[in-house]
Amino acid sequence: MPPNPWDAVAGVQLVRAAGGVVTDVHGDRWTVDSDGLIASNGRAHERLVEAVGADD
Repeated sequence: MPPNPWDAVAGVQLVRAAGGVVTDVHGDRWTVDSDGLIASNGRAHERLVEAVGADD
């Protein structure tokens, strides 16, 4: 059973409040309807999105 979107909301808010970046797997801002989730401190976020390679 996949996780429910609300299971990630608190973590997303914590990362953003700490200055991190949270996006979907395409690099777009994460919302509860997003396809996947990538969270980072922001410095290497673009490389993480590329590594996931969801646009391939």
